[in-house]
Amino acid sequence: EAQVRALVGHCTHQCFAAPTLLYVENRQLIHCNAHGSEFSLSGAVTQGPAGAPLSAFQTQLFAERIEIFRA
Repeated sequence: EAQVRALVGHCTHQCFAAPTLLYVENRQLIHCNAHGSEFSLSGAVTQGPAGAPLSAFQTQLFAERIEIFRA
């Protein structure tokens, strides 16, 4: 069964006006281009300076769409 996860697009180290997170496909991680923090695809911190995981939204996957619910 397919799964989908929606994470907040801002690093937990310092929040900026524009999203700073990038998905790095060949390393299967999320990288902050502002200060170098890295997160697993579940949102857990794998490299600081971020100290808190990324917040996740509740999602529901349908055949024709994905619904993302506000916290």
